[in-house]
Amino acid sequence: MEDGHFIQWIELFMSYIYLARVDFTQFMKPEVVFVLKAPSKGHDKFTLRALMRCNLLGIWEYEKEVKVE
Repeated sequence: MEDGHFIQWIELFMSYIYLARVDFTQFMKPEVVFVLKAPSKGHDKFTLRALMRCNLLGIWEYEKEVKVE
C-alpha cells in the first residue's frame, strides 16, 4: 500500500456473533491467522464474516459459508 494508506483493524464474526478483532498500525503488515474451534453438533453450517477498515476507503466486508464435515 502507498504511504498513509493502511488497514486499521480486522474483525471476525460467526454469522453476527463477534469472535475477535486485531488492530494494526500503518507500519504493520495487515496479516492475521485466526484459529477457531468447530461449533457444537447441530451447527455444521455457518457463515464466517470478516470486516476490515481501511483508513482511506472505509469498511470492507467479506463472507464465507463454512460446512463442517
